Amino acid sequence: MAVSAAEWSQHSCDACVNLDPVKNYDKFELIGTGGFAKVYRGIRLCDRLDVAIKIMDKQQLKLKNAQSRVNEEVQIHYRLRNSAVVQVCKK
Repeated sequence: MAVSAAEWSQHSCDACVNLDPVKNYDKFELIGTGGFAKVYRGIRLCDRLDVAIKIMDKQQLKLKNAQSRVNEEVQIHYRLRNSAVVQVCKK
């Protein structure tokens, strides 16, 4: 199920709102890697929405300047509202 940019909204269905965010998803194959993270294909369990799950490497985050670079990336993701960009979930 694809979601257009016009349909995008913060997810908060009754099935997911009170759960640990990680438990709302199934993680599948690796689809990409970067300097700080690996990206996996996933499915949101409540509505079977295809998602990308980005998992950051804590060891890489300890490197010099890593925290500021990650903070910049997170701020950019929070501002983006496009069907091709994954929603940021806190954990």
